[in-house]
Amino acid sequence: MSVTVVGIGEALFDVFEDGSERLGGAPLNFTVHAAQLLRDRGEKCAMVSRVGDDARGQQAVQQLGALGVDTSFVQRDSEHPTGVAHVFSKPRDNGDEFEIVPDAAWDFLEPSVALDALAASSKVLCFGTLGCRREPNREAIEDVVSHAANAIRLFDVNLRQDYYDISVLRRGCAMATALKINQRELGVLADLLKLRGSRDGDYILALFDRFPLEQIMLTRGEQGCAIYAGTSRFDAANPVSFPESPEGKDAVGAGDAAAAAFAVGLYTGMPLADIVELANRAGAWVASRKGGTPELPAEIRKLVPAAA
Repeated sequence: MSVTVVGIGEALFDVFEDGSERLGGAPLNFTVHAAQLLRDRGEKCAMVSRVGDDARGQQAVQQLGALGVDTSFVQRDSEHPTGVAHVFSKPRDNGDEFEIVPDAAWDFLEPSVALDALAASSKVLCFGTLGCRREPNREAIEDVVSHAANAIRLFDVNLRQDYYDISVLRRGCAMATALKINQRELGVLADLLKLRGSRDGDYILALFDRFPLEQIMLTRGEQGCAIYAGTSRFDAANPVSFPESPEGKDAVGAGDAAAAAFAVGLYTGMPLADIVELANRAGAWVASRKGGTPELPAEIRKLVPAAA
């Protein structure tokens, strides 16, 4: 069976203040949720990353497999450890809630003919800024993306710490057909690229003018997300919320779930008005649970059209 959705970039463990650990990383969360949304269609999703030859790495591969993700393209690294991100309950002085440890295994992805072939046959490929935080990883990821000529190429503007620059942002936008970004990141991007305007909508239109983007999803926390296609905007009528899980909740992975719904909706041909509803529901559900990859309920999965 061919692979429909590919996520490429960081695979890591989120380490919370209470010492608990959960599998994470934006493209990994994205891929897990895409796999859930496409499960009933029988379509395959794969993660491209690199983990250490350590206990966390073994656990990551096992958990991904149990979550229905193809791990054939998760590389092993005997020199660098599996990635870790420390998660804080409140933003620190730099406004970030994460401290992402440098020089992790996922920073050292090795290019291969197999990865290029995977991208060439995929229907959706998600990549982001964080996976491109160092060379030559940036070059390796961009090479894979360049082979996904027929895919929906979703660029995740995921600005963490100082792990980005204007070159990464400009090239990512230029290689993508769709963009996922939050309001804070949109402001940073507008400043760096000197986008004209003063409001979110102005910046979105400027991005469409400057890059070959077809759709942009703007996430806005508890207000949900909005999807733009040229001058058209699609927004859910009301914010979506779900009861909090007895185990508690956090916002980790909510945007990634919304991004997965966005990409799956585009791939399956859903109207944009329906996609934004699916994305808002998926994001709100994950925000009501602990960790970035909780099981999506059937009421959300069934919103995805059945295979023809």
